[in-house]
Amino acid sequence: AARRELVESAADVTALLARGAAARATSSTRLNEHSSRSHAVLSVELRLADPKSEGASGQLRPKLTFVDLAGSERTKRAGTEGKVQHEGIQINLSLFHLNHVIHALGSRAAHVPYNGSSLTKVLADRLGGATQTLMLACASPAEPNALETLSTLYTVSRARTIVSKPRVARPPGSERLSAEEAARQADEERAREEERHAREREQLVTHNRELAAALDASERLRSDAVRRALCARTAAAACSAVVTRAAAEQRTAAEAVLAERADKAQARAWAA
Repeated sequence: AARRELVESAADVTALLARGAAARATSSTRLNEHSSRSHAVLSVELRLADPKSEGASGQLRPKLTFVDLAGSERTKRAGTEGKVQHEGIQINLSLFHLNHVIHALGSRAAHVPYNGSSLTKVLADRLGGATQTLMLACASPAEPNALETLSTLYTVSRARTIVSKPRVARPPGSERLSAEEAARQADEERAREEERHAREREQLVTHNRELAAALDASERLRSDAVRRALCARTAAAACSAVVTRAAAEQRTAAEAVLAERADKAQARAWAA
């Protein structure tokens, strides 16, 4: 469970970290004798005097967050069951949502699904906010762990594409921004806007190209269909003409035979 305590020195933080590690739930599985059954998060909020502040009340409030993620596991290989199996399923689910958040941040998606799990809610302002983030990944070179290793490397490669904009953490309304910082923030905002507009223009150009290609393909299909219809109509007309001509020739031949027979019959009648 999450707890908030006041510390006054690095030794206090170390002692608090040791207490948290001792209270962390672990269980034995087929793959790990001391397998962590939960994630661990240590967040340290500092209060420092602001050297740029004109008044004595100016403060900086940087925050350091240390996260130890429990590793993903396959139930069949780990040989877990009951409560331990349920814990592994919850760990895998939270890592799945974390991977979705990292993918959305890396691809600069319009919506980042921070609400997918408690882990991503806690890490929302640590991943894509005004912070610097360092991720250390543990991977195994053993062949039986190839699937987990590939998944870890994929997540790390996506995390490297995240672009953050670190800012100095000051309490709201503690002081007015200096002219240089205000200008710097305005420049950063302008650069972000230009990047967004450039990305939108690129998407528009790509969309127009795809639309033009689709129209060309549709026009070609329609031309082919018209050409096939004309060919079919021409072939039908040619076949009809051939049939009509053949019928006329047969009729003429029949009339000629009948006329010849009539002439012969009349000649025999005159001879008699």
